[in-house]
Amino acid sequence: MNQKTKINKLFLSLVLGLSMGVAHADVTPGQGINLNTPTTEYVTWSGTPIAFAVPVGDERLLSFPSEVEFKNLDPQLTSDKVSITNNAGTLYVRALKPFSPIRTYVEIKSSGQIVYVDLSAQKGGDDNQVSVLTQSKSKNKNTQKDNSDKTASSASPSYISMLQYGIAELYWPERLLGQLNQNPDYFNFARAPMYTTHSVHLVMGHTVLAMPEVSWRNGNLFVTAVLLINPNKQAVKFDPFRDFIGNWDAKAFYPTNYLGPQGTTHDRTVVFLVSDQPFSQALSATPVYRQGESE
Repeated sequence: MNQKTKINKLFLSLVLGLSMGVAHADVTPGQGINLNTPTTEYVTWSGTPIAFAVPVGDERLLSFPSEVEFKNLDPQLTSDKVSITNNAGTLYVRALKPFSPIRTYVEIKSSGQIVYVDLSAQKGGDDNQVSVLTQSKSKNKNTQKDNSDKTASSASPSYISMLQYGIAELYWPERLLGQLNQNPDYFNFARAPMYTTHSVHLVMGHTVLAMPEVSWRNGNLFVTAVLLINPNKQAVKFDPFRDFIGNWDAKAFYPTNYLGPQGTTHDRTVVFLVSDQPFSQALSATPVYRQGESE
């Protein structure tokens, strides 16, 4: 069976609910992704301290790839100014009063890497969650070369595995995710920054709200989950081969390529897009896309 035939079968499986080795959790996009939570911004740690301002009276989340230990060595950062809860690699930071930037740092336990954070609080600040991406460092050049050789010699991921991984990460129950992470085909997946606005112009000819949610990379391929919401009173049925702006190698919908009218049970769905370049670049690969457009 060739690659194109496999992709068509996967598409039919996802749209029609047939079984093709993909475990479908009994959830809808409205349950899998909470639209009431703030948008996630992605910041890559490159040695420059990360500016993290918290709105006074509110809570803002700062997350890392794995568990961290929060370090505060500045006596000016006191409990009457801020409350910080550390839970499984995510810092829940609540500002009690305004204060100027104070340098703190976190240690990523799995790697020992130190990330500096300039923490501050201000009235009316941004409350979007911030996810910090880091680059793992090998212990020596020989180890780095060995890892590169292993990656280069391993088989390239297929479009099928890219789509399956994205769907599994968002919709599989925890007990099945453990099995997924033991599969060698999925060892090399990592979160990838999207560098986009909160909503983007993705669907051609439809006034559909498209919100990029999360992206992963494996080798030279990327898979990105985009939440599609119908704000209109008319139903929409997507043509996966004609309706989407950008340069995509494969697409799949979960749970369906149909959107009901606004306010109905099925007025939202998720499209998973596979590309050979980061999401923002693949999206802007067509002149129809208007950079920085938000709905």
